[in-house]
Amino acid sequence: QRIKESGKLCQTLFLFYNSIWRDSNTQGVFKPSLLLNAIRSKYPQFKGNDQQDSHELLRSLIDAIKEEELQRLKSEQPSSHTTQPPPHQGK
Repeated sequence: QRIKESGKLCQTLFLFYNSIWRDSNTQGVFKPSLLLNAIRSKYPQFKGNDQQDSHELLRSLIDAIKEEELQRLKSEQPSSHTTQPPPHQGK
């Protein structure tokens, strides 16, 4: 349920894995078009139908997931101006 708090690519990757798992018993062809479109929206170099380097695409996907998760974690942390300093403990 934390996936709802994640960024667009993380959510799309979750749906991608979920559909693979859900459809793993079928013999059909799986099209990763939702995931590819999400990657293309963030990284325009992957738009079109030109052949691309799979290593570069995977690195871009991992970098985007890292960015989204860092942003999510940062937004979950309480801001410094609302937290109270720890009480002073004298000897």
